[in-house]
Amino acid sequence: MSEDLSDKELHDYLEQIAARGCADVNQLIIEIKNGANVPEIAHLSEAQQQQVIEELSGVMKVYDSCEIDPE
Repeated sequence: MSEDLSDKELHDYLEQIAARGCADVNQLIIEIKNGANVPEIAHLSEAQQQQVIEELSGVMKVYDSCEIDPE
């Protein structure tokens, strides 16, 4: 039995957390690295939480790498 979340479950958790907004999600990632708990995924297993956090970090890296030039 696989402990990983399905693609739909993973997407749903990412949507819940992303609803906080970009700045809050970036702050949350920093807090997670310092041991903070994420209420939206606290009920998941450690492996499933890690799956969500890794995916969320990957998504945010894409946004961080896109810079908009001021006019």
